Amino acid sequence: MKNKLSISMVLCVSLFAPLADSNKTLVVNATEPVEQTVKPERYYSTANNYYYEIENTDLISPDSFEAWVKVPGGSTGGTIVGSGFSQLYSVNVDVYGKVGVKWNEVEVAHTFTESTTIADNEWHHVAIVRTNKNFSYYLDGELEDTLAADTTKLQRDFAFNIGAGMKDTTKLKSRKSFEGFVRQATIYTGAISQEQIKKDMLDTQITDEDTVSTDTLLIGNWNFGEYWTERYIPNTHAYGVRAELGSYGKMVPEDKSYDDYDYSFVIFPDIQLMTNYNPAKLNKQIQWVADHKEERKIAFAFFDGDLSDFGQKEDLYIVASNAMSRLDNIVPYCFVPGNHDYDDNAKTRSQEFFKKHFPVSKHSQLPGFGGVYESDLMSNSYYKFVIGDVKYLVVNLEYMPRRNVLRWANTIVDAHPNYRVIMNTHSYLSNTGFFDPGSNVGDESTSGEAIFENFMVNHPNIFMGVGGHEGSDNVFQRFDYGKNGNRIVSMLIDLQSSSYQGDIHIDPFVLVQVNETKKSMMFMYYSPEHESVYNVQNQFEISFADANNPTIGA
Repeated sequence: MKNKLSISMVLCVSLFAPLADSNKTLVVNATEPVEQTVKPERYYSTANNYYYEIENTDLISPDSFEAWVKVPGGSTGGTIVGSGFSQLYSVNVDVYGKVGVKWNEVEVAHTFTESTTIADNEWHHVAIVRTNKNFSYYLDGELEDTLAADTTKLQRDFAFNIGAGMKDTTKLKSRKSFEGFVRQATIYTGAISQEQIKKDMLDTQITDEDTVSTDTLLIGNWNFGEYWTERYIPNTHAYGVRAELGSYGKMVPEDKSYDDYDYSFVIFPDIQLMTNYNPAKLNKQIQWVADHKEERKIAFAFFDGDLSDFGQKEDLYIVASNAMSRLDNIVPYCFVPGNHDYDDNAKTRSQEFFKKHFPVSKHSQLPGFGGVYESDLMSNSYYKFVIGDVKYLVVNLEYMPRRNVLRWANTIVDAHPNYRVIMNTHSYLSNTGFFDPGSNVGDESTSGEAIFENFMVNHPNIFMGVGGHEGSDNVFQRFDYGKNGNRIVSMLIDLQSSSYQGDIHIDPFVLVQVNETKKSMMFMYYSPEHESVYNVQNQFEISFADANNPTIGA
């Protein structure tokens, strides 16, 4: 049963003071750098790796896009607007200051090369309008050029990024911000008229009532201001979603205003790269959790797999086991194997090295241990953590769990109706926001979707599922409902492909601070090395209040 509430890249509902860079000038890449005096002094900019995300949960097609932009001379351009999960759609500026458009996975990829350059350090209004037969480009309200192209509406939902495209938010080496300013953006479904464009140029608060074009629907209008200073920008369209500030490859200050919490727990993403390439950093990361148990009220921790980087290298299991042992009898912890924790990287289920270096004989003696599916293997286990009056059951499932494992997991949760349940596995949610379709490991392998459909939805006391495996700079999450009406949050937490200033062995983990009175959880991707949060959107608050979950309540 998959009653989807939403799929979102990020859910940012906490309030930050501006995480501004204190520079008074913005310097863009140029042969002779051009400086623009910036007021106010504190601001967010694409030059400092910020962008705005506009989450979309409805099926729309961005047939008409308008924006006020300023491109300094010498700018190499970049993405004004792009789809968040794919290269489905974008409006760009090239190194010559010419505007272009990409449509439907580059079915159309065109730059209006005969048009006027906008790289003159002046504010310009640009508009791209699509009909089934052409794309029209308007500059400052006047038609500049038309491209003949047979196209259809985009038939899937996606998020929009202002100031960065999809590639800008997945892999560092291909990221490039828009080198300029965006002060307003407007999106319609359907082709707007030139009359509409000229009308919109005079209006910062565009609403449905302002629409004069026929057969069009306003999706939204966001007035960012000349300089970006706010974390959230409201949509002037009454029913549209707001724009939320994001960043990439950036450490930002921790929001310490959320200090009223009862306890916290830690979720370690795939540690495989640090295990292989930087064991010293891995040891420091885990030691920080042990050292800050009291200060941060850390009640327990868990690892979501890929403890090793290559399943056939025994020495990597030794590194991981020794590092994790720093928590022994200090902070209770549990873990699951990832595909790299099988002797042949999950071509089969052989786990001799994992069994040897993460033995049941040791971990059954540590705090919280409840039991295992196979008596001599830690691949499937459950742990019980009690914090005051709150009881947690963490069910740890192997990579692509077998059907019999899911049957076992159901019996464990049935036996603990008064425990708040978290499911921890390696591959669960993909970095597109959907459940992982799975891969064949033999022995009746299932998938992330099977975990959800055959386990997660069955129990009213399950409220969270966590996985890794697919690299993402951001915490991906989605909300669904179980058969009993209880809300379930599913998360992807894995920084293995992320990089900060060229360092691929970055150390953030997710620290979750829980307030039982408010029934809220503050998440943050915290880096002990930098004493900061990795990317502004990765510190956010969610409510876990749920009248349909007997272990939580409204």
